[in-house]
Amino acid sequence: GAVQDSLGISFEIAKKLDEGYYKAFPLIRDYQNWVEATLSQKGWIANIFGRRYYMRSSSWFYKVYNYMIQGGCADIMKEKEIEVFLFFLEHPELKSKMVLPVHDEIQIAIWHGEEWIIPHIKAIMEDTLSYIPTIPMICDVEVTETNWAEKVEFHV
Repeated sequence: GAVQDSLGISFEIAKKLDEGYYKAFPLIRDYQNWVEATLSQKGWIANIFGRRYYMRSSSWFYKVYNYMIQGGCADIMKEKEIEVFLFFLEHPELKSKMVLPVHDEIQIAIWHGEEWIIPHIKAIMEDTLSYIPTIPMICDVEVTETNWAEKVEFHV
């Protein structure tokens, strides 16, 4: 299989890894079965925002497992970008600005003296209970005064 080929391991070892994965995370199999059943029945499946993923060939259903999770997370990030933008609109006195979204990050230029906004933005980013009430989202804060490659963790 794919795991066996990509890792260069024997079939027996690949099978044991697969069995161990599902033993450690048994609900993954339920999720996969649900995705496959829905795709087989409808030809599409919708993520938590209603974005549809169409897949006609069952040999490609495994791709939708990831589409559902990453697509849902991307949609959450878009919502969070809007909420952070609205936070800045509510505080026109701020010199700090949202600079750029990058995948699962939002870069913000924060002026000295305006560091008080960090916990507020972190709270906005972590407030996802209305989307996924059972999985807490964690927002790490990193800072740099030079460039993106030199950022370090910031504890709020």
